[in-house]
Amino acid sequence: MSIHFASMTVSEITDRSHKLMQEGTALALLANALTEFEEATGRKLFVSEADQGTQYVGSPAPVDARLQSDHGLTLPEVAAKLDTPAEAAPVQRPIKNATPANARPVPPKPTPAQDPIKKPAARPFAAPAAAKAQTTDRPWGALSLPERAIVKHLEKLAPAFTPAEDLTIAELLIGGNKIEAVALQLEVQASLALARWKAFLCAEVLGEDGKPSMDGQQRLLAALRYRKDTTA
Repeated sequence: MSIHFASMTVSEITDRSHKLMQEGTALALLANALTEFEEATGRKLFVSEADQGTQYVGSPAPVDARLQSDHGLTLPEVAAKLDTPAEAAPVQRPIKNATPANARPVPPKPTPAQDPIKKPAARPFAAPAAAKAQTTDRPWGALSLPERAIVKHLEKLAPAFTPAEDLTIAELLIGGNKIEAVALQLEVQASLALARWKAFLCAEVLGEDGKPSMDGQQRLLAALRYRKDTTA
């Protein structure tokens, strides 16, 4: 099978192109006229070939039974011949979700039980820390600083003897009595009385040689008398 193309001259091609341009212009004018017709009448007009006539949308009966051949009619004449309004399109109503009569109600989905939110317990109002009681220094009277230090040292000793017995031990030994006489008067063993005496000997009582000095002994007696007088 072979295809043969007829040869055309330049003039024939030019004429053909002019005709096509004229047909395009005519079709554009026709399209504009159809648009104006639809806007004026609300109907759509379909134009077929020249030997098939014109058909109209919306006529209740065939157009051929009402109109004769409309060859040669202009668009205004065609519009004048239309006297039947276009059929209105049926209104579509939304379909309601009808529930069948025998349909069982769907039980609601159980929601997980939610534990009540526990609020943190209110903390009791914290009272400001009470200020530590500032103990005022005791009434030392006429005691000197070394004598006061001896009093504090004596208060740290074990309460094996009373303040009065401590004063008796110091007075007898400083007065030149032997330890046996002291133990006999207090009715205790001599070793206990001697150990108590040695416990009195703090730095404020001893001298540079490590033995009780004269001033140290007087300070010790003053501290022991103070304890005896102030102890309940």
